[in-house]
Amino acid sequence: MDADVENQEVMADGDPEAEERKRNARMWCEAVLFTVPVTILLVTWFVLGSPRPRYYITIRSVSGLDAPAAAALGVVDPTFNLTLGVASRNYEESACVDQDTFVEVAYRGVPLASATVGRLCAGPRMATERPVVARGEAVHVPETVMDALVEEMRQGAAVFDVALKLPGEIDGRRLGRRCRVRAAATAAAMCTSDLYWMDL
Repeated sequence: MDADVENQEVMADGDPEAEERKRNARMWCEAVLFTVPVTILLVTWFVLGSPRPRYYITIRSVSGLDAPAAAALGVVDPTFNLTLGVASRNYEESACVDQDTFVEVAYRGVPLASATVGRLCAGPRMATERPVVARGEAVHVPETVMDALVEEMRQGAAVFDVALKLPGEIDGRRLGRRCRVRAAATAAAMCTSDLYWMDL
């Protein structure tokens, strides 16, 4: 009888279905061990938020670009009423616009107006905004650019490049963020999260 029991054990050990069940159980355990920490990391990331803050700009109004005489001469004195916003996406860290950061508004590569921005900070998981008035004086605009600008302003389709340039410079360049903003748009335009080198 002992011999029969030993034979049954040997047959059980060599049973392909039993081996398959063992492999499946082992793979399931490995999958769970891998999935649980990944899920925890993803949940933590979504709860705590990305450490990168968000910067956004709205052009509330524009003046000084639609004067016929100025447009004919290609010399304008534009004023841009902006709203600059910053939002933190982190539960522990604030998000700030540094002191002496300045905004520059351009159209098709032609700088039109600029303004210095004071320090602006939003607490963790908070957002804050500030009005900024950017002005230009006796700005010379090439004829082809001026024609396009006047037409797009008439249609309400003008899109401006707004740069947030950080304090400090190296070889005449500053780090900054780019934003493409439609004039008088109802929604704010988000700026790039990455920093770029920009000419002064």
